[in-house]
Amino acid sequence: MNDPGAGRLPRRQRSFVAIWLLGVVALYAFVGSVILAECRADGARAEATLRAYVESPTTDPNVAMPAGWPVDPSSGFQDPVWVGTHLNRIVELSLQESRWSADFDVWFRWEAPDLDPGETFKLVNGTIEEKDQVAEALDGPVRYRRYRVRAELSRPFEVARVPLDDHVLPIRIELETNPLRPVRLVVDQESSGIDPTAAVAGYRTGRTLTTVKWAVTK
Repeated sequence: MNDPGAGRLPRRQRSFVAIWLLGVVALYAFVGSVILAECRADGARAEATLRAYVESPTTDPNVAMPAGWPVDPSSGFQDPVWVGTHLNRIVELSLQESRWSADFDVWFRWEAPDLDPGETFKLVNGTIEEKDQVAEALDGPVRYRRYRVRAELSRPFEVARVPLDDHVLPIRIELETNPLRPVRLVVDQESSGIDPTAAVAGYRTGRTLTTVKWAVTK
């Protein structure tokens, strides 16, 4: 006849095992809460940094605008150039290598006949690998050109908050112009955006923003 108590731990040992398991669970819960709190604090700091950058008129929130800038648009000192972008696809994203590649459209509208922003723009934070003009139009004095661009971009990523991480993927465009003939970039915000299918596996796309910054140095 089988003994129903065979193979069972004594009551005292069972109590010890139960207390030990509760201690392990409590320890993991405490460590998890600390890590979660740190991740949330890092996220709040990252959000504050991003907000400061967005609200700053310069590329460095810690650097003030030079005296007398920006120039009053009505002065006629600067030729306006409207610029817009549309991100078609994030081709590759490597957090470890601090880089990502993008397929995007960029377009320009301007009036000054001696300007050609589509041929003089460059990427501050990356390298253009392919650039093809896909559209061109002339409406009276207004000229329009649209380009399809494939680029490799660099970006230091904060990976300490994985899997609660989020990242900003900037495409920084700069026009190479004659210092004696400055231009004033104007954002085509309504037409700019991102394709809903542009997200990479494991992430979803968030808000998009197209803005103009003054490049200043300390």
